[in-house]
Amino acid sequence: MADVTRDMCRATFERGLKPKFGSQKLTEITHEDLRALTDAIVERGAPATAVLCREIVMQVFRWAMERGQKVENPADLVRPSTIAKFEPRDRALTPDEIGLMYQYIKRIGTTPSIRAAAKLLLLSVGPKQTALYSGIRPFSGGSFQRMPETV
Repeated sequence: MADVTRDMCRATFERGLKPKFGSQKLTEITHEDLRALTDAIVERGAPATAVLCREIVMQVFRWAMERGQKVENPADLVRPSTIAKFEPRDRALTPDEIGLMYQYIKRIGTTPSIRAAAKLLLLSVGPKQTALYSGIRPFSGGSFQRMPETV
């Protein structure tokens, strides 16, 4: 597990789970308790944190069951889809927005390699049409290059 992921899980445990379940035995934690906790977290505007809390509870109970504890996992009865539904983002930057970002990247006080990486990132996350017809200039000359139709 990456350090960042581990730290995020630890912080979620400390802030969300430990105050509620820290003094309880595993057999005392029910799916109703978990549902109430995740609902409260969703109400405060953090649905992703609520789903992460459920995942942490599931992992803790699995770990305990693998070591011989006879307990039921309350997270089995609380499906992630009942906690929150996430809508995929369906918007991409327009060519005008990418152009504005290019203008502002010039003003950022950083190294040229960071600027080049940011420009490449902008082109790679935009719609394919934007990258195809944006007129990317190669580093070595002034002629325009086009990205191939199939990648």
